[in-house]
Amino acid sequence: MTHPDQDKIQVIVFGPGFGECILIHIGDHGWIIIDSCLNDDKEPAGLSYLSSIGVDVENNIKLIVATHWHDDHIKGLFKTLEVAKSANFAMSSAMSHQEFLAFLIAHDRQPNMRIGRGGTEIIKCLRLMKSRGKVPKFVVQDRLIESWDIGKISHGKRVELLALSPSDAQLADTLADASKFLRDNSTENSAKNLPKKRISSENKNNLSIAALLVVGDIGILFGADVEERNIENYGWKNIVTNRKDRAPSPFIFKVAHHGSQGAHLDQVWDDFLEAKPISIVTPWKLGGNFLPKAEDIQRIKERSSFAYITSSEIIPLKRRYDREVLKDIQRSGVSLTSIQYKCGSVSITVNPDSGVVEETVLTNTAKLI
Repeated sequence: MTHPDQDKIQVIVFGPGFGECILIHIGDHGWIIIDSCLNDDKEPAGLSYLSSIGVDVENNIKLIVATHWHDDHIKGLFKTLEVAKSANFAMSSAMSHQEFLAFLIAHDRQPNMRIGRGGTEIIKCLRLMKSRGKVPKFVVQDRLIESWDIGKISHGKRVELLALSPSDAQLADTLADASKFLRDNSTENSAKNLPKKRISSENKNNLSIAALLVVGDIGILFGADVEERNIENYGWKNIVTNRKDRAPSPFIFKVAHHGSQGAHLDQVWDDFLEAKPISIVTPWKLGGNFLPKAEDIQRIKERSSFAYITSSEIIPLKRRYDREVLKDIQRSGVSLTSIQYKCGSVSITVNPDSGVVEETVLTNTAKLI
């Protein structure tokens, strides 16, 4: 692939089955990166791609956004930010609170945490920004993350990236959960040999940042891992209510939370998105669990003009392990199942004047579903 023309908008979604990364060309060789995942070579997918097409990553990556701190959206983020020396950095406003940072540190120090070590990556990024004398942008609902005024980019359109979440209620819940976690895992409790506790799994990705890219009169929606709670002031219900009668209606949708039913709300498709948008899904597989399920794919297809998935092929074990190693495993009676997808991507190039999609490119095992 080659670099897009300077007057074109391009969105590239990478998804290897554990995590996702989104690249956005805003025009004039400027790029936004949302989240980070690793490619098949265990390198940051977005950074590797930009380097391969000749982007000056030190100067032309303008903004990096961490939608939330979970492992599957943050692997390789620090390495990317380290190279992108001119980039601004945005994350949830919870990260500006000392109790949440203390929670991240305490959480990462616990053994066998099921949701990974994403806090360590976030803390490294914060320290890096501090060393550069730059303050991250701490995001809540309706905060303008970054903008470029009319005339700043050669296509002549205003460009803005707007945060649609988290809401104040979601932020408050998360901080309350973090404080409780710290109390439950205090030195006093540890001295009493009480079992350590994890942060509630019911927070439903409260900190996840859904974002709306607006270029002139067109909109593109990035759903991150926002889920639905069917409660006022939470999740997609809150976003749809907040966006009522506000233009534009996005015509491209990076579907939330790997297409899961728990992230679906009819009103997103009926009242917020343009009718029959272009949809892009990243798969997720961990252990015996996987997304999207067959019924999720069918639901997304029915509501989309075109629907794509970034990867559809699991890498066979024989490609990942030495033959003799696999024989030893088989002799031991252990059954292994590969959980790693081949990293693929969906790239969509848009003419910002007409809003017409000029090119769609699928790499590796990305496909139309």
